Amino acid sequence: MASVLRNVLASAACRQLGIAGADLPGIINALGARTTPPPGAADGVSLEVRIRRAAQGKRNADDGVHYLRVALGALGEVIRLIASAARLIEQAQKPGLGDSDRGELNGEFHALLRSVDEIIRSTKLHGTCLFGSTLSVAADVFGTLSIQIDAISPGADILAAHASLTSVPEAEAAAASLAAASDALGLTKTSLETSAAHLTDKSNALGILVATFSAITARIQDTVVVDEVVNLIKWQVLNLSGSNVLNEANHVSQQMRQIQELLRE
Repeated sequence: MASVLRNVLASAACRQLGIAGADLPGIINALGARTTPPPGAADGVSLEVRIRRAAQGKRNADDGVHYLRVALGALGEVIRLIASAARLIEQAQKPGLGDSDRGELNGEFHALLRSVDEIIRSTKLHGTCLFGSTLSVAADVFGTLSIQIDAISPGADILAAHASLTSVPEAEAAAASLAAASDALGLTKTSLETSAAHLTDKSNALGILVATFSAITARIQDTVVVDEVVNLIKWQVLNLSGSNVLNEANHVSQQMRQIQELLRE
């Protein structure tokens, strides 16, 4: 009587199923774990570390841009007050203006100058006055960027020149002092805008670096997953093939038993 164990097809199918089954645990573990680390550079730094460093550098650059924009906002207010002071000087230069009117203009003028310096002194972040400070920005691959914000006191500088609007000659002298202070403020504004643009460029570059490294990491991980999925599909094909062969072997075995029973009769 033929049996499955003595059937050649069945024996081959069992061997095939055994080989496929032995590979299955490793395939499942690799597919579930996805722990294959992405390769690092020649210096041994992994992509995950590089992503963290670049992301932190971008945050630092963004913080630096924020500080500079705060300083620029204060500087814009200062320039607006200086423009108001210039209009007062223009009024004071008109001939035939009475002493009382000149006195009022002079009081407003000095009040504006004091407000200018108060704005500068009160422009702080984390308790530190921005004007006259140095920003140090750790920007990862770009190194540590040092940005100097000039110390300015245009109001005090103009007042130190004994600017007054009580007469036309004094108003003309005040106009010269105000023009010099305005030019200095313009240079400071240009410097801050340039530094902000410089930091923004670094922030954008670091953002691109983070995106690039992240895409590389995702591609590596996807490749690992694809490889294991392919292995799983191979196992399924082999397993299905073995099962089909085993079913066919069992069917052949049943036919042989039927033939043997007929021969006995």
